[in-house]
Amino acid sequence: MKLHPIIIILVIFLIAGCDIIEYHTLLITSDSHGTTNPSGEILIKADEPFHISATADTQYSFTCWTIEEGMGVIFDNTNSNNTTVTLTNGDAAIMAHF
Repeated sequence: MKLHPIIIILVIFLIAGCDIIEYHTLLITSDSHGTTNPSGEILIKADEPFHISATADTQYSFTCWTIEEGMGVIFDNTNSNNTTVTLTNGDAAIMAHF
């Protein structure tokens, strides 16, 4: 009986006590008066703070971050244009408002 290489790798991880890293998809958008960094759809590690920032266009100022979709989204500070976001329960979408 031949074992699939993925099965062998998983067994090695389990024996060695290595954790399998979980990732979630985060969609970052902004309203029409500024930009975000990063922007668009990205993969981030689950349960780990990820740095995000927002820059307002001329004559506008940053207001806040909001959760557009998903659960288990934790911001360090929704009122700061430079903050972190952590995904604890699946994929999510957030938006910067100006």
